[in-house]
Amino acid sequence: MTFIYFLILFAVHIIIDLVLRKKLKIKIQKGFFRSFKKQNKIFLIIEITIIISFFISIFFVIPSDFLSFSLFIFFFIIWTLRGLEEWIFKRQEKEYYHSWVGASLFLFSSIIIFWGEF
Repeated sequence: MTFIYFLILFAVHIIIDLVLRKKLKIKIQKGFFRSFKKQNKIFLIIEITIIISFFISIFFVIPSDFLSFSLFIFFFIIWTLRGLEEWIFKRQEKEYYHSWVGASLFLFSSIIIFWGEF
């Protein structure tokens, strides 16, 4: 049943993203991953710190039962941070909408996983 929830959530995410891109005339970037050269140095340092602390916490802090939940929370934090950076520095490109829709996908995915674990 959880898999069906993920499929529905992913389909809704794709539809919302495409509608926002069409309505707001946001261009689709060519690469899947952003270049670190175009990223603000403060946000890059924060993101690298979050990534390192996440990997440390995987091995020493987080129990294996909650690993999938914490992974989705990690991606939620990263995408929210990227959306915040795009909103502050590249507001005219409106790409932050895409990042925040992606962050909401990871937030709802973590809620589904947390709900399914109990």
